Amino acid sequence: MRNLDKLICLISDEAKIRLPREMWQELFFYASVRSLKRREALIDAGEYDPDVYFVASGLIRGTFMDKTSERTAGFALPGTLLISFHCFYEQDASYYRFEACVPSKVVRIPSAVFRMMTEKYHQFALWVMEANQNQLYHAELKNRLISGDAKERLRQLIEGWPEIILKVSSKHLASYLGITEVHLSRIKSEILKEGKK
Repeated sequence: MRNLDKLICLISDEAKIRLPREMWQELFFYASVRSLKRREALIDAGEYDPDVYFVASGLIRGTFMDKTSERTAGFALPGTLLISFHCFYEQDASYYRFEACVPSKVVRIPSAVFRMMTEKYHQFALWVMEANQNQLYHAELKNRLISGDAKERLRQLIEGWPEIILKVSSKHLASYLGITEVHLSRIKSEILKEGKK
């Protein structure tokens, strides 16, 4: 696989444990790369796909339906481990739709290979555990982010993940923050005015 070192470098932030390059090489020996166009689904809601993905480039958005409206659950930046846990763990259809916000590339690891590596290497199993803990931490961080007032939520998003602000449409950003596009536009203007003072 081309650019393996670059991908390993991106993925390394998913967990504190560092794996030897040979272990990554063994995992990625079975990998395939998939290119996604903007708005193309990687996994659709209701679809069964137990495989494991790493975002190599671009930006992936996870969505779900809340009664009749689509809500943004989160975003996956390059280096992020992406799994439909309903599919991988429960062998059930995906609850989320994962789609590209911009042209993106993902690296697919068959679930059987991922499980085999977890069983074969204790260190890899620890890496997976830490990567999952990292995802739980970021879920809590998102909950903390969306519990404040809208302006503060947007400020935190701008400071913590500026690439999301740059790549995501206002509609999807508003959905993620739990506000309307009009309100998002208003608070963006307020923040810009404050920055000019």
